[in-house]
Amino acid sequence: MLSFVLGIVFGAIAGVFCDRLYRRFMENAPTVEVTSSCSFGISVNSFNLHVENRGNTPLPPYDLVLYHPSCGSLQVFERKETSERLPGQKDTFAFNYNAMIAGAEHNFGWLLTHLTVSPQSHREMSEEEFGQWKLRLCQGQSENVVLFQDARAGAAAAEILRDIVRSGRINPSGEQMWRARATNSWHVKFQGMLYKTRARAESWWNSFRSRWRRQQAGAHAVPGTGPIPPPPANPR
Repeated sequence: MLSFVLGIVFGAIAGVFCDRLYRRFMENAPTVEVTSSCSFGISVNSFNLHVENRGNTPLPPYDLVLYHPSCGSLQVFERKETSERLPGQKDTFAFNYNAMIAGAEHNFGWLLTHLTVSPQSHREMSEEEFGQWKLRLCQGQSENVVLFQDARAGAAAAEILRDIVRSGRINPSGEQMWRARATNSWHVKFQGMLYKTRARAESWWNSFRSRWRRQQAGAHAVPGTGPIPPPPANPR
């Protein structure tokens, strides 16, 4: 009887402990999705990053920054559209580039230097070093409290900014825009996995059908494997 009661007590304690852990690290953890876009106006064009709250609780105030272990933090995205950061709401951050201003590329020379030049060697970074840029959502004005971080999206965003300053126009490729997307939502990741699996299966099936049709066409072209021709007419 005593062991039964102790089992109930310990089970209840373990249940409360697991519930608190789930609420602390899973349910209340910031869950976001970052998407990218470009907008074009008469004089000002912009490269945009949209941050959507995919979690169940409101997000705390945050800033969007690019971070590099050697160069530190870089905050060049201006908050364009803001919300109360409730679940399902979205904030938009924009990097504005005015191509109509003469010498606009020179005004952003400091940005190109910060993105591509190593502060240790004072030389242009290698592709491996440049790929260490990360996208971060930092709480408030503190860079030590990181709500979200993604290396692929950070490297893609830094690459797009570098190309904008060098070329003087906003014209990222579709592959760059795709890499600038990021999420820590398992629901969104699962949808992405299903989409990729379906695309690969369709590609394999189309490739298999093409090979099979070519083999069939080649088999009929070999003498003796195709339809039997009619016998020649007897000469008279």
